[in-house]
Amino acid sequence: MNSPLGIGFVCNYPNFGGLEMQTVKRAADAEVRGHRSFAIVSRGTPSDEYAAKLGVRRLYVDQRLRYVAPLTSFRLRSMMKEHAIDAFVCGKTESLSVSGLALRMAGRRKGNFLYQQMQSGIDKRDWFHNAVYRQLSGAVVLTEIMKRKLLETTVCTEEKIAVIPYGIDTDRFDPRNFDKAELKSRLGIPPESFLVGTMGRLDPSKGIDTAMRAFAQARIPNSKFAIAGNADNHD
Repeated sequence: MNSPLGIGFVCNYPNFGGLEMQTVKRAADAEVRGHRSFAIVSRGTPSDEYAAKLGVRRLYVDQRLRYVAPLTSFRLRSMMKEHAIDAFVCGKTESLSVSGLALRMAGRRKGNFLYQQMQSGIDKRDWFHNAVYRQLSGAVVLTEIMKRKLLETTVCTEEKIAVIPYGIDTDRFDPRNFDKAELKSRLGIPPESFLVGTMGRLDPSKGIDTAMRAFAQARIPNSKFAIAGNADNHD
């Protein structure tokens, strides 16, 4: 492995869903691989609590403005010096712009990375987003479709984008470890029924209502629809 890096995973958002959870998990993964990683969070948020649960070192910022927050950038710049942070990994454009300014304050031109976990079709080729995406050192997306969309909607260039899907714990999620009939029985579902479902935070933005309507229109014989998830923004 190359020399260990100091990496700040920016996750200072009040909400907590898959994006925040996976960003904190990547901070834990980086530590396992020998790097010095930090979850940059707002104090007392679910991301703060989750990072503590995973044993990830936390650094705190209080960002009141979303896209242009000079005080937050200055705080990040101070973290770079105090904790020898070489790079930032961000999940949102609003973080990329703030961490990018911190790097420029420190006299650095490289070290800002996007970790995109949600596909976006929004055109981001205005002057502000162009400035943000031109200074990216790299971007990680989950699928080839996300890569194509990122190329279509931003000025990010292909050589900067890597496609790295989520990994799966094949021991924990081995189908051979589960009895489908017994699990269906817990839900009061006949073992011969075809089960369709959705799993995630119970939030209108997740489109659960769309999935339910699609299921109703499909009219799959002898089938059931199950919804699994929490409504409290926690893991």
